[in-house]
Amino acid sequence: MYRHLIVGDVHGNWLALQTALQNIQYEPSGCELVFLGDLIDRGRDSKKVLQYIADLRDQGHEVTTLIGNHEDVLIMGLDGYISALINWIDGGFGGRSTLRSYGIAEDRVSTAGDRFLFDRYEVKTKEDARRFLAGVFGDHLSIIEKSEYSYYIKQFFEGIDAFACHGGLTTDIRIDKTPPVNLVWGDEDWMRSTKPHKERIIAIYGHWHFDRPRIEAKRIGLGMEGEVAILSIEDHVIVTSDGELIEVTREQLKI
Repeated sequence: MYRHLIVGDVHGNWLALQTALQNIQYEPSGCELVFLGDLIDRGRDSKKVLQYIADLRDQGHEVTTLIGNHEDVLIMGLDGYISALINWIDGGFGGRSTLRSYGIAEDRVSTAGDRFLFDRYEVKTKEDARRFLAGVFGDHLSIIEKSEYSYYIKQFFEGIDAFACHGGLTTDIRIDKTPPVNLVWGDEDWMRSTKPHKERIIAIYGHWHFDRPRIEAKRIGLGMEGEVAILSIEDHVIVTSDGELIEVTREQLKI
């Protein structure tokens, strides 16, 4: 049976990713991996995570990556928003961990974001930003640039499909009308609501981090704090890097 595995936020935690893949018995030749975004930052091994994806693709295996807000910040930088790159370094994104994983010297990484970009790398224009990011990420930059906003899953359960994106849906906005920025950055009102959304579809999302995966009315949250969760569409189970196995039922999803 060919499987589709939806992978929650990784955040540079290569070891947790590998553990979760092992726990769910991932076989590259018989699966498509769909990453919900936030592959990078915070954890120490962002480079290893992106290289793993590159290697799988080079070997002809199916891997889809979606845009998380951490990737989106870099895309903003590529579009010329230098302030987004400064925030990536100085803000709560954890960009310094990614820079370290790519071998940027500690004396540079520890510099304030504006000085790091302006003084060390002379990043002042859109072209400078691309040069800087290409110098850091190399070929891995294309993984980020070519990531998608969403992924559609036919027949998650009989008669009901699923829709995967990083941030989840938006209150009172149809999926086909939802702006891409909402799919990436999410809607806190929707996330906190206990009411089922109006569309007959299961929303699978990351972004919001919980102690364990969340299964609620027509939604599945795979974002975890310090761990990685993977949902098998065909098996209707979630497996985590800390060893939990959770069955996903129609009753839990209220469908």
